[in-house]
Amino acid sequence: MGLFRSLLGWVLIVALAVSRIRQDLTSEQALSHDLTIALDQVRELKGLLRICAWCKKIRNDEDAWAQPEDYLSQHTHAEFTHGICPACKEKFLRER
Repeated sequence: MGLFRSLLGWVLIVALAVSRIRQDLTSEQALSHDLTIALDQVRELKGLLRICAWCKKIRNDEDAWAQPEDYLSQHTHAEFTHGICPACKEKFLRER
């Protein structure tokens, strides 16, 4: 009877360990999947951007000048929306 209890105890310990390993593996697979999706959504700009010091347009690979929004939309997954910052709003209202 003592051998049976000892064996049963070991079987229970192994079953619990296997269950925990399965849970950890499932969690790791879910994290890996989420990371893969996140990395697919990232596009990185590297190097120097040639930007006009006056109008802030960006010179592209064809030596044409593009609006920053256009350039970044073409080279990243970023989308733009426009608003007006408080400083520009105040300047606009003063000029009117």
